[in-house]
Amino acid sequence: MKLSDFFKSSRRQEPLKTAPDVGPRPTQTLTKETNAVSKYPLEARPGPPERFPGEMLGTSYRVLSVHRGGMGLVYVVQDLNSLKRGISLRLALKTFQARYLWDKSVLQRFEREALQWVNLSPHQNIVRALLVQQIEGRPYIWLEYVDGGSLADRLARGPIPVAEAVDLALQFVKGMRHAHEEHGLIHRDIKPANTLLTKDNVVKISDFGLSKLRADILSDIDGIKAELYRGIPVSAAAAGLTIPGALVGTPAYIPPEAILDPSSVDGRGDIYSFGMMFHEMLTGRLMFQGPDLLAQQIRSRPAPPSASIPLIPASLDAIVLKCVEKVPGDRYQSFADLEAALTAAAASLDGWIPRPASPQSIIPRKDELFMRAFTLMEFKKSEEAIRTFEEVLVLDPTEAEAYNNIAVCLADLGRVDEAVEYCKKAVAIRPDYPESWANLGGFNAHLKRYLEGLSASDRAVALKSDWAEAHSNRGANLIGLGRFREALISFKCALETDPGYWKAHIRMAEALACSGAGPDRVLDSIEKALEVQPRDAQAHAIAAGCWLDLGDREMAERHLNIALELDPANPFVVSVKDIISKKL
Repeated sequence: MKLSDFFKSSRRQEPLKTAPDVGPRPTQTLTKETNAVSKYPLEARPGPPERFPGEMLGTSYRVLSVHRGGMGLVYVVQDLNSLKRGISLRLALKTFQARYLWDKSVLQRFEREALQWVNLSPHQNIVRALLVQQIEGRPYIWLEYVDGGSLADRLARGPIPVAEAVDLALQFVKGMRHAHEEHGLIHRDIKPANTLLTKDNVVKISDFGLSKLRADILSDIDGIKAELYRGIPVSAAAAGLTIPGALVGTPAYIPPEAILDPSSVDGRGDIYSFGMMFHEMLTGRLMFQGPDLLAQQIRSRPAPPSASIPLIPASLDAIVLKCVEKVPGDRYQSFADLEAALTAAAASLDGWIPRPASPQSIIPRKDELFMRAFTLMEFKKSEEAIRTFEEVLVLDPTEAEAYNNIAVCLADLGRVDEAVEYCKKAVAIRPDYPESWANLGGFNAHLKRYLEGLSASDRAVALKSDWAEAHSNRGANLIGLGRFREALISFKCALETDPGYWKAHIRMAEALACSGAGPDRVLDSIEKALEVQPRDAQAHAIAAGCWLDLGDREMAERHLNIALELDPANPFVVSVKDIISKKL
């Protein structure tokens, strides 16, 4: 069987999604030897390596620092595009660590976190999440950069003076009140490491990765309870670490009910965690310490902060102790109640000066809707994204990017004819819009209107010669016209512009196969695609065909099974399955 048979019988030009002008496209310098990625088990391919300070993430982000949590990875980056506009913009880009690329529960949790966070309305004491963007085949949440470190960093220097601690506590409580009252969110992992500070001591609550309206039970809670009740200490690896795959929360701050009955946790659980953190702010010490933190959270009687530092006022002792009552009904019942108590206690402090309200950073409604729609589009929630982009167009009918991205969503839904019409609307508004011309090239290739697609792609290349998708879509149309050598040149241009654009590697594999190249050369191109995006179903399907032609049935079946698991409804994958099934 010739590899070109796959493409002749099951060709499915994949319309290429183009980001609006909100950030750069991905890039990567591939330095591994050809097929080096094959040393990994297929289901464990990690994708691009994690970056270090000084390296580039994508085409325009220079990494300044790297921060890792239990599952997450945050890059603080300099946006080089902003420098061209005379602005020095820093962002915090959050994703999941490479080792979780194949963990469905982590991917689902990341998606839930991103959508919840982006949907949070702005508040001065909550880190703002702007949108989600795919970089090097992985989603990243764009987060507001906070320049003063975390509360954990501040506590490493010792206890915080009473008036300052109360100021920080009040800010934190106001942010959590907003999340609870306006959005019904429970944070579920309140701790100093998730409490960021600006250089002006403004609190910014971060990491809503565990927040949700109801908890998922992630472990054998009954087994944990049995050990507790038998008196066997349940230890945590460290006070500051969330236990992945087990309890939802951090042992030093977790409320008793999160250990005993996670499904019962509500907003009062966050109040308990805050009380633990407030005690630490006032005293510089954890309330409970040692290897049996979970058992202490359930059983141990807390001591007031003044037991460690006698000068702490009785009013603050009372607040901390009420927050950390073992029974949720004995605590403050809302952050509004807690804010009232803290405000009253603060008024009695010598020299207390209330912090003036900071001006709220208001993002224009159109921009907020656009970013939310873009995030939905990145997570393939196409119908919801279309509705949100339509809201943008109600506010501004001349927003070409909204028309362009509706086109992308329509194509993802299989409505490619409609997608073409929306791209035409975009370029009618902005004739110099290369991204939409590139999409027109891809959509027309899908519809086998190759001359129209080539013309649109040529226009995109003329407008933006360093746009990899324009070159790649040009090559797709050249394949359709049977001009395979020219197509290979276009794909080479795409990869010279952006070596991390894995779809160009896949299309190059198609051009090689159709031009009569052997399966080893085609597989070489596919392996390069899988180095960047190991979860691409179409690449695995093509790899299956290559390995079958090379006589390795086991590898062919493994790749085909992964393709079917990743995208069982993909027409190309299904066609390849049918062809391979006849040969196996």
